[in-house]
Amino acid sequence: MTEVYQKLKIWFRENYGHLGYDLSTLTLYGDDLICKFDILQCGRETEIKDLNLEKIMDFTAGDSGLRKLLFDALFRQHGYSVGNDFIPLKQIKEFKL
Repeated sequence: MTEVYQKLKIWFRENYGHLGYDLSTLTLYGDDLICKFDILQCGRETEIKDLNLEKIMDFTAGDSGLRKLLFDALFRQHGYSVGNDFIPLKQIKEFKL
């Protein structure tokens, strides 16, 4: 599994590294040794945690376009910026100079 994770990590850095995102180290959970990881932003944990490596790789089945859509959806779901998206911290209702 670590070889698969290293490939995913390289792909992730190519697609999201310029935005400050990276993947945490791979962690094994439970008796079944489920491989999970988190997404980091500028070296800090985000709300996107405990992603199951096997499920992600099975779902995307080597299709990098589908994998990109999946991660973009995860980022948007948790309110993180992806690419040229602009997500305001607060909505401005009135502005005066």
